Amino acid sequence: MNAFNCLRKTPGGVCYALPGVNTYHSIFGAVGGCIAVCPSDPAPALVALRASIVTNKKTWTAADFFVIKGEQINSIDADEIVTEIQVPALATGAKSTYLKFAFRKAIDFPLVSCAAVITQVAGSVSAASIVLGGVYNSPKRAVDAERYITSKVINTNTADAAGIATAAVATTTALPANKYKVQIAKTLIKRALLANA
Repeated sequence: MNAFNCLRKTPGGVCYALPGVNTYHSIFGAVGGCIAVCPSDPAPALVALRASIVTNKKTWTAADFFVIKGEQINSIDADEIVTEIQVPALATGAKSTYLKFAFRKAIDFPLVSCAAVITQVAGSVSAASIVLGGVYNSPKRAVDAERYITSKVINTNTADAAGIATAAVATTTALPANKYKVQIAKTLIKRALLANA
């Protein structure tokens, strides 16, 4: 049992990670002062795929579902349960990839993960959905990478530049002890794009 009354668990509490050990925490700042990350493997993929999550009360977009609510990493109520996950078919010309960096190959949370859905028409990117995991309280869309790669041909240079675009943002918000995750995020974005080329 976790006996620490941290900021997320206790209104007006303390974030022990900020002045303490934050090697594995958010590189994109805090939500309500909390720098814990969403450790889920499926969450970034479901957001990138624009999935819908159906409960006994309503239908959520994956992006709205995986949002911090108190101690939870999702938005559902205490009397709500997931009954179905709907993943739309990929558009014509679209490919998807999920990459994960972790210390162990199995049964380990990602230090950083990247889910990408890239649609190409006539050799250039017409739509991009790139979502990082393990770097923020919820799955984090790499909007700067998405904007950069759209309308471009995917090659080593453009994939690298897309990763740099996101890394430039993260570098300004990462903590000294977890800046190494910025480079991992940049590299995973590059690899995910090249895998979809």
